[in-house]
Amino acid sequence: MPSWSRFDPPDLSLQGLLYSVSFEGSIGSGQSSYSQVKTGALKTTVTHFGLVSVSENMRFTVLEAPTITNGTTQVAAINVNRNSANTALTTFYTDPTSISGGTQILVVGFPSGSNKVGGIVDNEFVWTCLPNTSYVVKIDNLGNSTSSVFFNMGFYEH
Repeated sequence: MPSWSRFDPPDLSLQGLLYSVSFEGSIGSGQSSYSQVKTGALKTTVTHFGLVSVSENMRFTVLEAPTITNGTTQVAAINVNRNSANTALTTFYTDPTSISGGTQILVVGFPSGSNKVGGIVDNEFVWTCLPNTSYVVKIDNLGNSTSSVFFNMGFYEH
């Protein structure tokens, strides 16, 4: 299970140790989107995540250490301190395949609202990931139409 941490985002940012990663896409009705988080030799502590859906009910699930074929399309993590040369050891991919098993460590569902104007979940639930481990972020479209989604996650390594 992930361990709890106390963090100070302004201090981590000033030290060049706070990172952000974002990506967006569309998910068809009843379909899922999968992304892979591969931690490096250090522990990775997730400080927040946000998910926005344009029009449909969504479910956000994180799996720890599933069996997986690694993704190949990498999304760059950005150092929040733009004056720092530090780069993250944790990597992100938008196209992992052959996903099975793993430990479910987080599930968050959110409705789009009765007017279908979209939904948002922004969570400061903090957890520390194991080093040298793959995680899968699964986003399920539970609605009746295709929806655009946007995902953002902040983290630091220690």
